[in-house]
Amino acid sequence: VIQRRVDGSIGFNRTWDEYKSGIGFLGSEFLIGNEKLAHLINQKRYQLRIELENYAGQSYSLTYDNFRIADEWGNYSITSLGVVEGIT
Repeated sequence: VIQRRVDGSIGFNRTWDEYKSGIGFLGSEFLIGNEKLAHLINQKRYQLRIELENYAGQSYSLTYDNFRIADEWGNYSITSLGVVEGIT
């Protein structure tokens, strides 16, 4: 889990350093932190799966086959997504 937003109990209007180190707690509102994310995903090839659910309970998902981001010097920008697989 990279990010989880459930009920908005933790605000995500934060500083650069907070986004760098992470926000919240894994069991609730959570963001892993850009530094940890960059370190983890740049070790090998990973997929990025995005799952969304609206207030009506409808779920949507899509998967990119080669997700990579830059380090802090590159402002943690997305450097690769690869090919998107099935939007459901």
